[in-house]
Amino acid sequence: MKKDIFKKAIQKNTEAIPLSLLETESKIKKEFIIIDQLRDFISPLSKEESEGLEQDILKDGISDPLIIWETTPDVVGIENSTNKSVYVLVDGHNRYRISQKYNLDFRIILRNYKDIQEVKDSMLNKQLNRRNLTPEQISYYRGLKYNNVVKSQEGLPKTVNVAFNLAEEFNVNEKTIRRDAEFAKGLNKLTPALRQDVLTGKTKVSKSDIVSLAKVNIDETVNLSSPQEIVKTIAREKTQKIGEENPTNVSDLENSIRELATNKLDKQACIILLEKINTLMNYL
Repeated sequence: MKKDIFKKAIQKNTEAIPLSLLETESKIKKEFIIIDQLRDFISPLSKEESEGLEQDILKDGISDPLIIWETTPDVVGIENSTNKSVYVLVDGHNRYRISQKYNLDFRIILRNYKDIQEVKDSMLNKQLNRRNLTPEQISYYRGLKYNNVVKSQEGLPKTVNVAFNLAEEFNVNEKTIRRDAEFAKGLNKLTPALRQDVLTGKTKVSKSDIVSLAKVNIDETVNLSSPQEIVKTIAREKTQKIGEENPTNVSDLENSIRELATNKLDKQACIILLEKINTLMNYL
């Protein structure tokens, strides 16, 4: 009798207990989503890095937890959702991919962010602390950080020299930071796939071309998908200004040709070089 009373008391009390932390974690693991703009925001691992990470995980498991952002559907642009909360993967896309491939377990940590821009800022800071970045990736991330800070201060009194502060932080000069900002703007006019190929060195495009591209007005919904499109877009813009005597454009083009000619040339690079030379001849 006493045993039955005790059982009923335990049952009654446990019914009032909310989901355990373990059950909550399991629920979030099943429900979290991946959104393209965060997945594509950071350069993917190289083939060698990806294979190395996979081997490490198969040997030691997934030691670092995945970072999950708890937010609301409207903040991440999800319409007609009946859920009050949505969970978004912020950090750990490669680990998650490997976990799904081999059916491996992983841990998660919840983080709070004001909006998606704050998420990107956090991702940028983490990337800039990596040691294995290419020079192009470092330049791109510094430029993104500059552009993000400047954008966040739009409409406010200009009391902070953003370029100076970032130059101090990264031990470079202000001119480098401002050029990084143009480099980032230019890269963001490419498709995600081409942008990543440029940043990892898989596809060769001169930095001066990317900076020039930043100054070209193109439809924001159109992203360039090949080096040839980059050259043609820049050439088209410069051709429209031939009657305007603009030595800066000629100088930029000459520098780009020199930069390209001093590198090892393959068939693709030769095609781009010839297009640049033809464009330069229009100025002469």
